Amino acid sequence: MKQVEHSHKVKTVVVERHYTLVTKTCPQCGKVFEGTKKAKHCSQACTQAASYARHAEARRKHRREKYRAEKHGKR
Repeated sequence: MKQVEHSHKVKTVVVERHYTLVTKTCPQCGKVFEGTKKAKHCSQACTQAASYARHAEARRKHRREKYRAEKHGKR
């Protein structure tokens, strides 16, 4: 078979975005931070902690069901 070489041209583009920072208070830890209008928490850790707290009841329900299924299945 004949091999075909492909030539690729590369163009580097630099994009600058200017975001307006707003002073906010993190609802999870209470820390004051500067973030974009969409930012809700001061860090990824606070975002994850808030998510964990929001879904805690569903997580507990799932674990209870799994425990009960294993408990009744072993008898």
